[in-house]
Amino acid sequence: MFYNGESIWSFRFTATKPGTWTLQTSSADQHLDGHLGTIHIAANPNKNAHGFIQNIHGKWGWEGTETPFVPQLVMWDYVATNRPLREWAAANNWLAPTLKTFLTEHGFDGVHLPVIGGRWFDRDAESDQVIATMESPDPRTFAALETLIVKTHAAGGMVHLWAWGDHQRRQTPRSLKPRWANRSAFATIHRRAVGAGVWGMALIWTNGSLPMNCERGETPCMALWAGTISSAGVPRDRIWV
Repeated sequence: MFYNGESIWSFRFTATKPGTWTLQTSSADQHLDGHLGTIHIAANPNKNAHGFIQNIHGKWGWEGTETPFVPQLVMWDYVATNRPLREWAAANNWLAPTLKTFLTEHGFDGVHLPVIGGRWFDRDAESDQVIATMESPDPRTFAALETLIVKTHAAGGMVHLWAWGDHQRRQTPRSLKPRWANRSAFATIHRRAVGAGVWGMALIWTNGSLPMNCERGETPCMALWAGTISSAGVPRDRIWV
């Protein structure tokens, strides 16, 4: 569950099999606690549809079809030609044919996003630089990512996120101050935001650059991300780093 703007709280959920699933909220906030619901998941009529990314004998692979693949990803900054994130969220006339061109016709396995950086805080930021005055994650960024991830998966591919760049280019939260002077506190907030905001699609996207001093994917930082995604509800055996 995550805050989705305008007093709305939302869920990300990806079922692992058809049927009726039940949910119950648990929160220290009494207004968010104890809500019940059900979700019915129908079987996919497409017999060739694949599921999550998984590890097949040390190789990348698709669950369902059980087919390994070597990721060949098109660079999204080349494809999107600097189109802002807001166009991803409402780009049916552009996004679908673009994915068809590169995934179906040219044979790519998915897309590799450029650095998100400051756009975690402002979807419409002119650059990926993190500005000192930025504060809360922007729900519109997550909506744009959701659109791209879901449509790319529907087209048969995956999305590789490049969450942060390097501090020399001001592409990490180390530029934030004074509210987030405690960078470890921000790291926790961001992991939770990504974990809750995108976790329901966590097994059809990958992450290649971690926050703060974790630009090279050191093991302790990878473990933090894996723990956050796991706490959001993804089985730990489906998270591989």
